[in-house]
This record gives sequence, C-alpha cells and structure tokens, in this order.
Amino acid sequence: MSILEGYLNSLNLHVSEKTILAYRETIEKFLAYNKSREIDKTGAEEFLTYISLHGCSARSMNRHLSAIRSFFSYMGLQLGLRSYKFPKNLPVYLTEEEAKRMVSVARNPLEDAVVKVFLGTGIRLSELLSLTPKDIDPEGYITVLGKGSKQRVVAVQPEIIELLNRFARGKFPEELIFLYHRTTIQKTVQRMADRAGIKRNISPHKLRHSYASLFLRHGGQIADLRDQLGHSNITVTNIYIHTTASDRKKNLPKTL
Repeated sequence: MSILEGYLNSLNLHVSEKTILAYRETIEKFLAYNKSREIDKTGAEEFLTYISLHGCSARSMNRHLSAIRSFFSYMGLQLGLRSYKFPKNLPVYLTEEEAKRMVSVARNPLEDAVVKVFLGTGIRLSELLSLTPKDIDPEGYITVLGKGSKQRVVAVQPEIIELLNRFARGKFPEELIFLYHRTTIQKTVQRMADRAGIKRNISPHKLRHSYASLFLRHGGQIADLRDQLGHSNITVTNIYIHTTASDRKKNLPKTL
C-alpha cells in the first residue's frame, strides 16, 4: 500500500467523502511536486508558494494547507505553518516610477541615505536605527536586529554598502550609525514623498512594502524575499504575491 493510500484510508472514519477527494487531490499534487525529496516543512512551503503563484484565494490556500497538515500528522511530522489571512486592504506601496522620484528629490545626505536604504534593503525602521559599523560586511551584506531580537543577514547592493560606510566613518564598531529619533526619520520620509508629488501618506514601513513589491516584480523569488524581510513564516510573505497580481489585473487592457 502506498503512503498516499494509507493516509487516505486513515481518514475514512473521520471526514466526509468530499473532504477525502479534496485532500487526495492536494496530496497527489504535493507528492508529485516533491518527487523523490524527503517530505519536510521546506518542501511544503515551496509547494504552497508554487500554487499561490497560480492565483489561489486565501480560502483555497487554507484548504491545501489543511490537507498537508493532516498528511504531516499522519506521517508523524510537525508542519508549523499558520493559516492564510489576507487583509481586505493590500499593502500600500510605491510604483517604480514613484520610488525613483523619491530618490531623485533627496536634498541632503540623510534624505539620500534613508530613502535608498529603505527602498534598497526592505529593512524596518527599528533595524535601520540599530545598525552599527560592525554590522556592515564589505562583501555586500548587513546584519540587522529584527523582531524578537533575532539577527539576520540581508544582501544589499554595493551602493548601499558605500552609503552606510560614509555614515559610519569615524564611529566605533558598536556605535550607532544613525543617531536620530524614529519621528525624525518618519518625518523625513513623508517630507520627501510630498516633495516627489506623491499624494498619500508614506512611512518607512510602506517603503518596506515597496521594496518587497519591486523585488518580486523584477523576478525575485518569494523564499529569498522571506529571508530578506525576516519573516518567520512564508505565509506572511505571500501577501506580496497577491499585491503584484493585483497590479497585473489593474493593467489589463479593456475589452473592446
């Protein structure tokens, strides 16, 4: 008896025939996608990301997730993925043209640094303000202190490294690079947005959303974006897939 048939037989006493058919479809697809690889959380995450890229609704994604949770339980494995809860309002972010306008209106080194670091790395405001010279790796990485005091390494472009090194010049290795209050940075971002002619409220976190949207639009992979943003669960990152899908829908030509 195959693993799949054994699993489906174990369901017979607990769920309806309709559910069994739905779970069979999901697990057959999962096993085909996973092929000869070991069944583990990484494979499940990659499979769920793959099907989400094909336009599944939150309800459909949760049905697939329930099937995989059940299958993992049968296999004696823990999945540890949260259910999909997509907000009614998608993240607010800049278009690529708006992002370029914000970069172009910088009038001083702080404005130039703030907008380029947020749009070029996707780090949080708190992570920017905790950066020290020792966190800068000349090979193209920065180490940031994220939520829950978790450190992560973020890949960045050489221009960002050069910019951070200019601000870090003359500082001790563990001295803060940006000695500014949160409010100062928030006001700086909004002032630049106003100057760039962007008629809505723009915060550092919305620049983080913008980074994520642009990352995917330029061909980045969702798993890499999850690591860049420091999400512990890829279901959180998947909201940006639906953001870019929403863009595509808006840009569809009108029917004649």
